Amino acid sequence: MQNEAETQTGDLQSGSAARSKLSDTSGSGRKKLSTTLLRALMWFGFGAAFLSLFRSTLGQATDFRVFWEVGQALQQRLPFYDVNQGVGSPTQGMIFKYPPWIAIFFYPFGWIDFETSKGLWALIEVFSLVSILWSLRRDFRASLKSILILFPLYWGIWVIHFLDGQIVLPMLAVFLHFFSRPKLDASARGMVPIVMSMKIFTLFPILPLMDRFKSKRAIYSTLLLAVSLTGATAMLSFEGSIPVTMQRWIAAAGSGAQQLVPGHTRGSKSQSIVSYFCRVTDVPVTDTRTEVVIACLLYLAAALYLLWRKKSDAAAETISSSEISARDHSVAGIHSASNGSTRNGSSPRWNTLTSADFVFIFLALTPPFHPLPWHHLYVLAFPLAVYRFDRDSNRPLYWLAIFILTMSSARAIPFGGVGEFMEWHVGRAWGSILLAVQTLWQGRAPEMKTAPEMKTEAQSHTRAEVTAKVEP
Repeated sequence: MQNEAETQTGDLQSGSAARSKLSDTSGSGRKKLSTTLLRALMWFGFGAAFLSLFRSTLGQATDFRVFWEVGQALQQRLPFYDVNQGVGSPTQGMIFKYPPWIAIFFYPFGWIDFETSKGLWALIEVFSLVSILWSLRRDFRASLKSILILFPLYWGIWVIHFLDGQIVLPMLAVFLHFFSRPKLDASARGMVPIVMSMKIFTLFPILPLMDRFKSKRAIYSTLLLAVSLTGATAMLSFEGSIPVTMQRWIAAAGSGAQQLVPGHTRGSKSQSIVSYFCRVTDVPVTDTRTEVVIACLLYLAAALYLLWRKKSDAAAETISSSEISARDHSVAGIHSASNGSTRNGSSPRWNTLTSADFVFIFLALTPPFHPLPWHHLYVLAFPLAVYRFDRDSNRPLYWLAIFILTMSSARAIPFGGVGEFMEWHVGRAWGSILLAVQTLWQGRAPEMKTAPEMKTEAQSHTRAEVTAKVEP
C-alpha cells in the first residue's frame, strides 16, 4: 500500500512538472511571437517613414535643384557663382553659396536629368539618415527606446530636410562616422573638415576634436584636398582660376540678404537668435556684416566656455581615478569618486561629462548661432537629444527643450497657434540651446565605449562573479 501511494504521489508530481514545463513553453512561445510582431511593426513603421521621406524629395527638392544646376554648369563649363541669377523670378536668390571645394561633388549630376538626379539624391538622404540612427545605436549605445520616441517627434524636421533636398544629413552622417572612430587614418581625417565646411560655421563641432588633427599628415591631407578640389572646380568652371573662383564665391555667399526676400533672412524661416536679435533691433536686412560679427562672438564665447569646461571635467576625472586607487577600491571610496569628489572631499561645482556629451553639445549649438539657419539645420541637435534620453528623460527640463525644439512651426491642432508663435520667436533655436544647457547642468553620463569593449567588460564581470562563487 505504501509503495502504491508513493507511486501515485510520484505520478502526480511528474504530471505537475510536465504541466508547468508546458506552461513555461507556451508562455515563452507567446513572448517570442509578441516580440516578433513588435519588431515587424517597428520595421514596417521605419520602412513607411523612409518611403514617405523619399517621396518628399521626389516631389519637391527645392534646394537640390541648385546643386543639380551646379553639376550642369560644371559639365557645360559655365559659371555658377552668379549673384544675378534668377533676379525678378520666383527663384531669386537661389544660387550656390557653398565653397568651391564642395561644388565638385555635384559634378556627376551634370550628366543626369533632374528627375533621375532627385531619385539618387533622395536615396543618399535616406541612406544618411539610416547611417545616423545606426551609428547612434551601435557606436554611442543609444537605446532603441530613445530612437523610437524621438524619431517621430523629429518628423517635422525630417520632412523639411527631405522636401528641400538638403545636404545636412549626409554631412552629419560623415561626421558621426569620423567621431566614433578615433583611430581613423590621418589621411582620411582630412575629408572631415572639407565636408563640415559646407556651411562654414558648421566647422564649429570640430573644435573639441582638434587633437585628432595635430599630426602633420592630417593637416597636409586637409590642405591638399581643399586645394585639389577647388582647383578641379576652377578648371571645369568658366572662371578658369582659383583666385577668381574664390572671389565669386565670397560674393555669392554674402548675396542672401540682397537677393532673398526679407521673410527668408529675417522672418520665421531663419531660426537663429542672430537673425532674431537683428529683427527686433531693426538692423537693416542688407547688413550681413552685423549678423556675421554677432555669430562669431556667440561661437567664440560658447567655444571658450565649453573647451574650458571639457578640460576641467577631464581634470576631475583624473582626480577621481587617483582617489579610487588610494582607497583600495573600497565601496565608499568608489561611490564618492564616481560622483566626482575633489581631493579634500568636498562636492564639485559641476558633474563631469563625456567627450560625446561635449561634441554633441557643439553640434546642437551650431544652428542657433548660425547667421542664416533654416529649419533643416536642426537635425544637428538630434544626436544630443538621443544620447541624453536615457539619462534625462525623467527630467521636465529635457522634455521642455524637446517640445520647444520639435514643435516650432507645427501647424497641426492643437499646436497650430503655439507652433506659429514659437516659430516667429525662433523656438528651434531656444529649444536647442535649452537642450545643451540642461545637459551641462545635469549629471554625468557613462563613458562612450565601443561594442567590443562592452563585450570584453561583460566577460570580465562574468569571470569575476564565477570566481567569487567558487572561492570559499
